[in-house]
Amino acid sequence: MSTQPSLAPAPWLPFRLVYLVLVLNFAFPAVTYLFAPGFAIDQFQQVGQALGDGLYPLRASELGLVWRVLAAGNVMTLAFMCGLILWDVRKYYLVLLPLVFLKGFSALAYLIVYVVALRYRAFLAVFVLDSVSAWAMVYFASQAHRRLTQA
Repeated sequence: MSTQPSLAPAPWLPFRLVYLVLVLNFAFPAVTYLFAPGFAIDQFQQVGQALGDGLYPLRASELGLVWRVLAAGNVMTLAFMCGLILWDVRKYYLVLLPLVFLKGFSALAYLIVYVVALRYRAFLAVFVLDSVSAWAMVYFASQAHRRLTQA
């Protein structure tokens, strides 16, 4: 029998990595939305231009304080919920429900804006990214929760 510790990664390591990326992916933009909104709009416009659209036509209206505060609060809430699940997936697994609701609603809202209001391709890109994020939230948290509760 070997007394050396196993070098195999913990079965929940992919979950921890994905959720750490999610926390950072939400926390950083939340701060920039509040303090450097031009950065966020620039990024959005660059995505639209990379997908073949021109300048974002509603840029000036997106810099309003009300929307900046709402966006920052929404996205920081996503970071907080991901952080709770990352901290203790067994204890905070139930937080996954409002987390996925918030991200899923965001995805659908971007799709609705694209279909109904403005055919700017960055809205479609965010819909896809938010959908993938919501899927990853469910998949990785569920896998980790299942493995940890079976251990």
